[in-house]
Amino acid sequence: MNGWLGLAGAVVTVLGVILTGYFTYRGSRTAAAIQTEPSQRAADLAAFREIRDDMQKDIDDLKADARSLRSLVRSFAMYVGELTAQMRGLGWSLRHRRTGWMSTTELESDGPWTTTSSSR
Repeated sequence: MNGWLGLAGAVVTVLGVILTGYFTYRGSRTAAAIQTEPSQRAADLAAFREIRDDMQKDIDDLKADARSLRSLVRSFAMYVGELTAQMRGLGWSLRHRRTGWMSTTELESDGPWTTTSSSR
């Protein structure tokens, strides 16, 4: 009977060593994951900030372009307004046409421009 108890004790010891090794392995992997998580978060945060800064630069460039185009359109509108006022001051007006293009007879003549005064 001592032989059976010795054999059972040996089996229990081997199983204990195997389970201890398994739980040690799991614990070391969990500890490594816990230790690497803050560094991984820091790396993710750095990447996020870099992407955010690039996007902000692109947004700022687009805003500058929009501001420039808005200024250009505003200047052009003022220029057209001045030309229109000058044209009206000279007594010229544009005939309203239903077609979008001038015909060849209009190109050969004085075009769609007419004068409101009789002297030409």
